[in-house]
Amino acid sequence: MHEIAEKFALSSGKGRTLYHIRRDMIPDYYLLSFPRDSGEPSPADLSEMLVFGMARAQSLARVRVGDPGAFSVL
Repeated sequence: MHEIAEKFALSSGKGRTLYHIRRDMIPDYYLLSFPRDSGEPSPADLSEMLVFGMARAQSLARVRVGDPGAFSVL
């Protein structure tokens, strides 16, 4: 099961979505997604997504366990 945690637009105007994936064994599992209908992301879009993903992971880790470095990116 999943729910949309956040929708946002990149500088290019293309929309992206952060999903919160609900799993028993991994309570804080998120997926950052490029919609299929948007085609492949440009290098600039990909770079912006990676920066956003890392910043969001640090923020979530800080809130959850008090340590902004306590996260993994797959």
